[in-house]
Parts: sequence; C-alpha cells; structure tokens
Amino acid sequence: MPQYHNLDDIVPLNFFSASNEKCKKNKTEIGCCHLGYLINDGFNVVKGIQIQRVKCSACDKRFGTNVSMYDLLSYQTQIKQLIYELFIGRNRELEMSERWQIPQSKISQFKKLYITRILEEYPNLLRSTPKSLPHGILFADETFMGRMGNSNTEIQLVNAEFQTLAAGPAKDGDLANSIQNVFRQIPEEERKKLRVLISDGEPSYGTVARQTNTRIIHVQQLHAKHLLGSVIINKYQKFGPHYLHYILYTHWKLFKQNSEELELHWEIKFIKGKIQSGRGRPTKSAEKNRALKTWRQKKDEYYSDEFQKSGAAKVSINLQTEKISKRAGATQWMILMLTPVLKIFKEKFITNNKAESKHSQIKRKGASRKQQDSDYANSIFQVCVYLAEQKHLPPITLPGRPLYKYLMKKIIPIKECYSIAEKDSISKQLLMSDYI
Repeated sequence: MPQYHNLDDIVPLNFFSASNEKCKKNKTEIGCCHLGYLINDGFNVVKGIQIQRVKCSACDKRFGTNVSMYDLLSYQTQIKQLIYELFIGRNRELEMSERWQIPQSKISQFKKLYITRILEEYPNLLRSTPKSLPHGILFADETFMGRMGNSNTEIQLVNAEFQTLAAGPAKDGDLANSIQNVFRQIPEEERKKLRVLISDGEPSYGTVARQTNTRIIHVQQLHAKHLLGSVIINKYQKFGPHYLHYILYTHWKLFKQNSEELELHWEIKFIKGKIQSGRGRPTKSAEKNRALKTWRQKKDEYYSDEFQKSGAAKVSINLQTEKISKRAGATQWMILMLTPVLKIFKEKFITNNKAESKHSQIKRKGASRKQQDSDYANSIFQVCVYLAEQKHLPPITLPGRPLYKYLMKKIIPIKECYSIAEKDSISKQLLMSDYI
C-alpha cells in the first residue's frame, strides 16, 4: 500500500457542494467545512429499517439517506488518496485503474474536473501568492511536460528567487506572439523593473526586450550543437522609429575566473522601424523638427563609411572588485553591457539554469502526456508549477461526489460452495463454514 504523508495538508479539499444562498454566505464568513459541522438529524424509515440522517449545522445542508457519516469520512479520505497518487505519486492512470477498480476514462474525467475546478476558483493561479522581480532579473525558456516531441510546449518566466511569474502555451507556428502574451501576464509595474533578460537562442525574446524597455540587456545561451557554450549579449538603443542593436559575442566561461585580457567580438546592427511615408520632399516644419532631425542624422551616420559596424575588442575582468576595464578596441557601451551580467554570473557559467532547473522540478511533480486541448495542458502545467513551489495543492471545493459509486461500492462476500451435477442442471451446495 502506498504511504500518504500529511494527506490533509497536501490535498486540502472540501468535496461538498453548497446549493443554497445561506451556505454560500456561511462559507465566506466562517469557512464552512461540512465535516466539522456534521450532526445527526433524526431517522428515515425505509422498508421498516431506520436510517440515520446527516445534516450540516453551519449551512443546514442535508445529505441523502443512503449516505452515513462514516461513508462521508471514508469517501473524503479515498478521494484525497486518489488525487495524491495522480499529482504527488505520479502514478499512471492505467495502473490506478487496475488498483482502484475504476475505469481509466473515469479517472481521466475526474482529473480534468479537478484541474478545471482549480482554475475556476483561482483564474490567476501563479499570481495567487505575491511575487516580484528582484534585481530586475528574469529567466525565460520553453519546456515540454512529457517526452520531447510528444507533448505540449509551455513558455515559462522565472525570477531570480526561483519563482514562476508567468506561464502559457506556445501556439503552433506562432511562438513570437505566444511569448509576448505570456510576458504580458506579468503586471506592468513589475515589467518596468526588468533590467536583465536571460533566455535561450530563440530570437522572439529579443523582440520582447526591444519593445519593453531599451535599458534591458538580453543574454542568450545558445543550445545548437555547433554553438554549444556560445553566449550573445544584446542591447537596443532607440532613435525615432528605428533601433541600433548592440551585440557582444562571447562564451559561457566569461566570468568564471579573473582575466587580464579577454577578447570579445562585437557588432552593431541597424533595425529599421516603420515611418510615415508621404509624397515629395519633407515639409519645412518636418525639417525643423529637432527630434526628426536627430534620428535622421544618426541614421546617416550609421550608413556612412566612417561608422565601424563590427570588430574585436579586449577587456580586463577583476572578480574581486567586480570591475571590467577597457583594453584595446573596447568602448564604454561594452562595459555598460557586461557589468550587470557580471554581478549575476560572478564565478559561474553564463547559463539559463534557473528556468531549466524549474522545468526539471515541475516535471518531477507531475508527468503529462500530450493533450488535444492546449489550454487544458496549460492548466495541468500551472497546477504542477503551484504544487512544486507551494508543496501542496490549492484548497478548493469540489462539486458533487465524483467517483462515489466506484470508491464506496458495496462489497458482497462470495459464499463458498461446491457444484453438484444432476441430470439436466447443476446445483450449488454451501460449505459448512457458511452455515456456522
């Protein structure tokens, strides 16, 4: 038999449903938990047999004559054990079906009912506990709940304190918009605090960094086989409708140890934005516009032959003082980009380890196969994230009594007997033990 440790704390569940307004009012005021208020309420007589009625003293809810207090307590324990096996024990539904003698389809239906109920009571489950963005650091990555290629893709954003700020499904063929939609789940006041975004090589995260705040430094750890260990550090400077994209190419051991002279490769790209086009030459008022004149000058400066668009530079890194000094070919914008990253990865490898470790933690809390409904798969993912961080499932009220007839079915003992073959029939004779 499996061991269920702290079952009531890990699976806080009230499976009774409230049908009248009085019950709803009491639930909000005193937290009606029927098992603490059940009292006897007389008897019903069925075929000459007295059956004890059960009533809740808090909300006056009555229960059927075929349900005893002992059955209710036993059912609650068993339904919690079943939920425990689904999410904490990570048991396969087929194995549970054989052990509990419940059809696998019914277990799947119950799991969906339970998860749907959680998201109904907690629409923003991941933000149900206060979370912030300390030091302005955010880790972002995609993951699979099940086997790679046979599961739904999930996008996850993790802060520096190993907490999930947002998660959502990645739509097939529309990863860029999916990433932006998940990023918008973070409250605006927290998004404004973002200073360093760390992700894999997916270019869509760069779009998020560019459109959110030009002060953001975007660190990319590349996972391609021929680029393993490569790291790209990005920053964007906006002028008018356009952007200058500053890029540093380095490796993941950059801040592992002190370095008197370390070579970096750099590049500056021009990202053209949308501008309002008109016929003919710019008007005199447009030519006198100071902002318009400034970004036009920067654009012309970038395309001039004197503007260096790529090259190599050398810097010196002192881990004790956390100081980066310029050497041959280095400029101030390189130091400003590297210094915040140094404070995060001092004496460490530059990796997206926070997000990747969070993926592993969630997968240990509940494996999931591919679901046809990506929104339901995302709900499963969010529940597993909550479980991994809070160490318990969210407290909810489960309507009705699902799986009651399977968990509380009457077990009729089989009488021991032997068969007697006669002319045209077979009769059964009970053993002596059944007579005694």
